[in-house]
Amino acid sequence: MKRLFIALCVLGAACAGAPVFSQQAAPPPIHTTGKKDAPPAPPVNFAGVYNLFYEGRGPMTLTLTQNGKEISGSWLPGFPGAPRGTLKGSIAGRILMFTFEDLDTHATGKGGFVLLTNGKVTGDVTVAGKRSKWEGTKR
Repeated sequence: MKRLFIALCVLGAACAGAPVFSQQAAPPPIHTTGKKDAPPAPPVNFAGVYNLFYEGRGPMTLTLTQNGKEISGSWLPGFPGAPRGTLKGSIAGRILMFTFEDLDTHATGKGGFVLLTNGKVTGDVTVAGKRSKWEGTKR
């Protein structure tokens, strides 16, 4: 009989002094910011015109337009043989992740930039498995 009582308590049946699991209240939410239901921070402002350097060559002109967390833009060549293209992406914190298309070769790729606190961007792009470093300064 003692085993049956223990088994019923474990399964959640009503026992003297034992809580019924299905009737327990959910634990209170944990707030790590110290503010209850704090709104999310607004996205960082990436919009503007940048002098962009590709593998140390440049500058090229990168123009970005922002709508909330969404980004679109284009870049123009600044030296012979430099690509020109368009990009679309989204912002998470200080990071912009995007896809792009080279308008001359129609090659596509993906990339990411980090917006530094001094207005500079740094990151890389990948086309056909080849990764290249890009960096720029907001005008």
